[in-house]
Amino acid sequence: DRFTSGLVVFARSHPAAIELRRQFKERTPERIYLAVAEGRVGPERGRLTHSLGENPKSLKIHVVAKESEGRPASLRYRVLERFPHATLLEVALETGRRNQIRVQLAAERHPIVGDFSYGHPSPLIPRVALHAHRLGFDSPRGRKRLLFESPVPEDFKRLLTKLKGGASVAPPPDGASLLRKEDEHAGIGKKVVRAPKRGDLRVARKPEQRHAGKVPRERR
Repeated sequence: DRFTSGLVVFARSHPAAIELRRQFKERTPERIYLAVAEGRVGPERGRLTHSLGENPKSLKIHVVAKESEGRPASLRYRVLERFPHATLLEVALETGRRNQIRVQLAAERHPIVGDFSYGHPSPLIPRVALHAHRLGFDSPRGRKRLLFESPVPEDFKRLLTKLKGGASVAPPPDGASLLRKEDEHAGIGKKVVRAPKRGDLRVARKPEQRHAGKVPRERR
C-alpha cells in the first residue's frame, strides 16, 4: 500500500529472494499491523475470513460472494483501545492478499480511518491509518529467527490524540480539515505521472530538436 507506514522487506540476492518467497508462501512470517478502524469493532478478539477478487477494469480488490471466484483471505485482530468514534486494532495476517486488511475491515463496515479507496478521506489524517508494526521471519542464510519492529509514526500518534479527545472521523459538511502542517503528506493529492512510452517521447520532440546533431543536406 502506497501510504501505509512501517516495515517492508527486500531480498538482496536471488537465493534470499527464493527463500523469503518460500516462507511467505508457507505463511510462516509474523506480520503485525496497527490499524485504526471507524466505529466500534465488536468482540475484543476475532478472526475475519473472506474471499477476495479483483475488478478487471479498476483493479480494485473486493469481497466476492462465491469462494470459487476469489482467493481466500484471513486475519486475526484484537482491540487495543477504544475511542468515541473509532477503534485501535492489532491485526495479524494469516494470508497476504493485496489491500487485504483494508478490504476486509471495510466489508465489516469498519473501514480504516483515512482510507479514500475503500472508505472515505478523514479530516484527521491525510493517509490510511495503517502501520506495519512488527515483522518476523527466518534468516535466509540460516534458521535464526529475525524480528523487526517499527515505532508508531508521529502522524499516527497525533491521530490517536485527536480520537481520544472525541474527534469525529467523518468529513465535516463544510469540508474543513483538522490537519496541521506537519500532518500533510507530500504525496497526497498529487497526480501520479506514469513514464511515457518510448514512441510517445519521439512524438513529443520538437521538430528542430529531432536532428539537432545532423548537418542538413543541400538540395540540388
